[in-house]
Amino acid sequence: MKRAILSLITIILLLSMCINAFAYCESFERTGKHINVAYVSDVHTPQGHQCGYICQDCELITVTGYTTLSTCCRCTGNHNYYTLSVGSHTAYGHLVKLKCSTCGYTTSYYKKDDSCCDCVGHIRGLMEINTEHTQGLGHYYTVPCKECGAIIKSGYTTLASCAICNCSHSYTTSISDYHTSGSGHYYTKKCSKCGYVCDSGYTEKSDCCECRGYHNYSYSVSPAHTTYGHYVTQRCFDCGHNADYYTTVPTCCYCRGYHNYSYTVSQEHTVDGHKKTGTCSACGHITVSYTTLADCCLCRGYHDFSEWSPVSKIHEEQGHRQSRTCKICKQTEDRFTTYRPCCLCHGHDMQKTSNIGEHTDFGHAVIYRCITCGYEETIYEDMFGCSLCSNTPTNQEEFMLWIQYLGIPVKSVNGNYTVSFTMYRDYGYIVYGNPQDVVNNHCVAGEYQFLGYTFDEDPFTNISYQNTEMGPVNANQWIYAEISGAVESWDRLEPSVQKPYMLHTNLIGHGAVNFTANDIGMAKTRVQNGASWLSTGSIYTFKTNGYYATFKVPSMGVPDVNLNAAFTEERLTYSAADVHKKGYINVNFTIDKPLKEIDYIKLSVQGGNSIILQPHERNGQLELDIPIQSVMPARYKVRVLIEVKSIFNDVHITREYCSVDLYKEETPYNPTDPVQPEEIISDLPEDIPYQANYDIHVTDISLTGYWNIWHLNERFTSLERVRLNVAVEGRVTKLSVIFSEELKNRTYRDKYGNTYDYKELLGSYDMCPNDICYEGLWENGYTLNTEYILPLCPDTVDSSGNRIKDKYFIKIIAENENKEHTKEYLIDITGNIYDFLYVQP
Repeated sequence: MKRAILSLITIILLLSMCINAFAYCESFERTGKHINVAYVSDVHTPQGHQCGYICQDCELITVTGYTTLSTCCRCTGNHNYYTLSVGSHTAYGHLVKLKCSTCGYTTSYYKKDDSCCDCVGHIRGLMEINTEHTQGLGHYYTVPCKECGAIIKSGYTTLASCAICNCSHSYTTSISDYHTSGSGHYYTKKCSKCGYVCDSGYTEKSDCCECRGYHNYSYSVSPAHTTYGHYVTQRCFDCGHNADYYTTVPTCCYCRGYHNYSYTVSQEHTVDGHKKTGTCSACGHITVSYTTLADCCLCRGYHDFSEWSPVSKIHEEQGHRQSRTCKICKQTEDRFTTYRPCCLCHGHDMQKTSNIGEHTDFGHAVIYRCITCGYEETIYEDMFGCSLCSNTPTNQEEFMLWIQYLGIPVKSVNGNYTVSFTMYRDYGYIVYGNPQDVVNNHCVAGEYQFLGYTFDEDPFTNISYQNTEMGPVNANQWIYAEISGAVESWDRLEPSVQKPYMLHTNLIGHGAVNFTANDIGMAKTRVQNGASWLSTGSIYTFKTNGYYATFKVPSMGVPDVNLNAAFTEERLTYSAADVHKKGYINVNFTIDKPLKEIDYIKLSVQGGNSIILQPHERNGQLELDIPIQSVMPARYKVRVLIEVKSIFNDVHITREYCSVDLYKEETPYNPTDPVQPEEIISDLPEDIPYQANYDIHVTDISLTGYWNIWHLNERFTSLERVRLNVAVEGRVTKLSVIFSEELKNRTYRDKYGNTYDYKELLGSYDMCPNDICYEGLWENGYTLNTEYILPLCPDTVDSSGNRIKDKYFIKIIAENENKEHTKEYLIDITGNIYDFLYVQP
């Protein structure tokens, strides 16, 4: 340990020397030596005072050892003490602290203080007695110390002047009725004169049940049996204490554990079996259980049922009823199923027909027909492509320009298919390709199974296509499976409005009632077309039974735009030098759509400018150059367009006309003799999204059978007389009608080898279908009405509706100098008229 301490001191000295060595010394730099003088430290350490040398220039100290100083009290041991403090009394006496006035060193010791009572003892003073008498003790007294006042002695004593102290006591004893557990009853022995209590404590009472250790009970037993037995009540005659418990009664059936039952069995069968009732002869208790009977059909688990009855044609709440009856017990059993011809089961499958009226103030009257029951409904709607309804495309070329303007891809994701004008016009969907592009695309009642492809090039299913799948009454009860690409299709929708609308709007089709895509789940629904203001939504689902189902989501509805446009001046005057006159039109409007659904608003005028407004703006001013008119005065009428684009890429256009009167300076307006201006309507173009080019379009093909056995315009019989109607709009120079080869055959060989000739059956070939071509010039369209008698040819569908071969086609080709439009009409053949003579009128 000593070596360790010495080593530590050596290290400290070396560090000190090293630190001093780093100090700069000018003498050392010049001479290589320090200017040293003798050095002794003033600081006293346990070894003494450090001694050695110190440089007068850099104050570098070189320690050579330790020494003593005669002036140091700690070195000589001669301190000049004075009393620093005297402490309070302790067991050792008073602590006295001394301090050296020379070096400040302190020391202490203990000594007695003659003035301290604790050191030399107390001096007894006079006794002090309290005049207040303390019950059972007497009067409190104290003996103080004369010197310090401390209490030397205290206690209780009697006082001669106190009546209680000098009383001849007459004691009485009182005992409490309350029993204290473990002690007994509290008693007091008290003087009746002065109230002095000479004794108190606890004792026992002979009439106390707790003191003697038992109660004097009376008993009563309840006749009612409980889960724990019969309730017994005990009450003590002495203290009234209650002690209740449960016991068994030998005469009780429940206590002894059995009843004496007699049983009866009901003949009526319930869900649990036949009711078996047992009555106890002892207590009248009734027990009920269920058992089986050997002669009961329901007990043995089967009935001898008859066959199911035919499906009722009457639609009930659960569906269509079928019944059967047990031959033994005559029990009748019903079940409900769907009935394909019943629209109450599956809902009306409404299809837009070609019966479309002319433009009216309400739009075009369009007849929708249920392809199942023939129910028809007339709906007024704007027609896509009608110049009086809206400025929308009327052919594929214009449609592609319009789609590009809206920012929608013209090609599908892999570029294999082009967006279809026909599918958008007829169904309101953005479809890529056409039904003919889909391999093995079935057609029922004129409706293809697939309309084409989605943007992702998945087949675009058609909700109007009818399959023969039977199932629950409505789509709410189907079990749906997850579909690849379903979640991704939802992510492509506009998130703030379009996606919630598609998720939470009730679906249409397959009898769905208050049923949404959210009820099915996004992973089980694939969006084929997102609903918007103008476009109908389409959702594809796949069921666990292997069938798919397509649902419609109604469009959000076109905006109701109320447009008011007026020139800022009622009349304008031309000078002879004017070629144009500047005009201004104030436009005000309202739109019934939320601001968040509007992308922008555009105003334009014939022969003038166009302006873009923000969704919240509801007015603007247009400017145009009005050309000088050859007739004066003139009322110059122009058309103002408002184009509202949605965030879903819809464009809705509304128009309004306004006019201004034009006068020459030489013949100004005279209010006393007004001249009625001649109305001149501007033929200048507006700034519309695309260049309209109305050319040629086959608008309608229909074939009507005279027999109409199948009540469909797409299904006929061989040898049936039919009427072909074709309507073409636009400039027509050539119209061609081309039939399938089977429809042009003049001879037919059946499966038994028999050959039939058209002329032998009908007398000539004049009514046999044949390819025809009409050439000429029809500026305002062409209508073809002609009749044929269909030849004998192979069936495409049997009488049960099963497909045998592909449909036959009638192809219409309309042409002019620049454009060509082709449209096909597909038909089925089932049997011939001789197979159905019983339905002949």
